[in-house]
Amino acid sequence: MTVVKTDDREYPSGWKYRLHYGTTEGETIVRYDNSHERSKGHERHIGDRIAVIEFTSMTDVLQRFYRDVDEMG
Repeated sequence: MTVVKTDDREYPSGWKYRLHYGTTEGETIVRYDNSHERSKGHERHIGDRIAVIEFTSMTDVLQRFYRDVDEMG
């Protein structure tokens, strides 16, 4: 899990984050990230599926991530 407050222009939200829950074999179960915020936006990965999500706040993203982990864990 990485969450960093930033003023980097590549992250207009002011946050750079990667929240990952997966298996020890490297399989993604749930991941939220904005690795390419300028071009792709904020993303939610469930397995191999990717959906663009609306970013309202870092608190909201963290709450959604933990809720997904609880539901899938």
